[in-house]
Amino acid sequence: GLETVRNKFTFMSLDDADRLSESLREDSRVLIVGAGLIGLKCAEGIAKYDRKITVVDLAPRILSSILDTEGAQIVQRHLEKKGLSFVLGHSVTNFAENKARLDDGEEIEFDILVLAVGVRPNTSLLSGIANIEKGIVVNDRSETSAPDIYAAGDCTQTMDVSSGASRIMALLPNAYMQGECAGVNMAGGNKSFGKAIPMNAIGFFGLHMITAGNYQIRI
Repeated sequence: GLETVRNKFTFMSLDDADRLSESLREDSRVLIVGAGLIGLKCAEGIAKYDRKITVVDLAPRILSSILDTEGAQIVQRHLEKKGLSFVLGHSVTNFAENKARLDDGEEIEFDILVLAVGVRPNTSLLSGIANIEKGIVVNDRSETSAPDIYAAGDCTQTMDVSSGASRIMALLPNAYMQGECAGVNMAGGNKSFGKAIPMNAIGFFGLHMITAGNYQIRI
């Protein structure tokens, strides 16, 4: 039912932000689907225009990709003091114009919808050519499984040294180090980059945090 929603926005570019800003009114009811980095930065940005913001996420906590339960609760309480409301542990099953129905039957009415979920890398260029899982799989030389083809950046899947898992880490520091590595090796040199870790520095309404590594305990 997403096609029935008139005022729906993504939040991935400055143009998106401008269009969203132009649509806001003081009494607008804004529903943001996604309590990750993009969704919550959007909420912070529009809070000065609007005080009726609800954030829905399937995960049981906000910022689930970078914070554990205790850390997420601290940030959530801070955001709630700024007027944000959260519905966590539930997903939207369908839309009907200005209503979102959740998986438990609850309905949320809104005037503006922001979609901040479902981003995935575009791997179509190497489809059927190189090994692709969630991203284009590369080794520590930024090589794909296809001979003489290299890949770097947000479209790739590489080893996370903090967890030992192969995963997508769409982060600028990793991307530029991968790019340098790929460029040197493509030019006939010999370089490796095997120290990719998830990391971030972000703040919401004056509450700042730095995250790095893996908070899951392996036994």
